[in-house]
This record gives sequence, C-alpha cells and structure tokens, in this order.
Amino acid sequence: MDGRTWTNDSVKGRVMVINLWYSGCGPCRAEMPILSEWKKQLPDVMFFSATYHDAETAKRITDKHHFTWTHLVEAKDMMAWIGYEGFPLTIVVDKKGIVRHAVHGTNETKREELLAKIKEAEAE
Repeated sequence: MDGRTWTNDSVKGRVMVINLWYSGCGPCRAEMPILSEWKKQLPDVMFFSATYHDAETAKRITDKHHFTWTHLVEAKDMMAWIGYEGFPLTIVVDKKGIVRHAVHGTNETKREELLAKIKEAEAE
C-alpha cells in the first residue's frame, strides 16, 4: 500500500504470516484488531495482509479496523489461493520459506491454533 515492492530476499530467514481478505467479508474485518495484537506480541515475525482492493480502498478499511499489518494491495494473483473455502485465508510460512499452516475462515479456536503455529515457527 505504501509503494514498496517485496521480494524473496526481503523476507528470507523470517517467519511470515499472510492474511487474505476483502471488504465484503465481515469475519475478515472483525478479526483485524485481534490480528494487529499479534504484530505487537511477535515483532520479529513479518505480518502481511493481502487484498485485491486498490490502496485507497484498503487503507480506508484497514484504518477503520485498526489493522496494522503490512498491506499488499491489488494482489489479484493471491486471491486464486482462496478456492472454494472462502475468506479469510491465513498462511504461516516458516524461516525456510515452507508453508507450515494454512486455514480458511476465522473463529477463536482457529486463531488460537494459528497463533500457536506462528510461535512454533518462530521458535525453530
């Protein structure tokens, strides 16, 4: 959203979490403030949100819902990952670049499991 381009070298050796969302997804918007807390708890993890929206639309939504992750906009290629399972999709990538966990949808149990997987990847 800020114009920066991210590459494999930008994230090499770091745990990365990607949350795919869109404006019409109520559960996506509802979890945004909770996800922002994770960024505070785990400052060494790289947290990205991705949406197909343009920067202006995404900024309006992320500001309103206090979503402080790094926002990737117009990420139409990533939206193909959603498939039939629906939004949000959250993916945990370990320090070696291997997807360690992915979950569609959100609820308290799924978020607890995600947070545990992130911490596990960070500890390795």
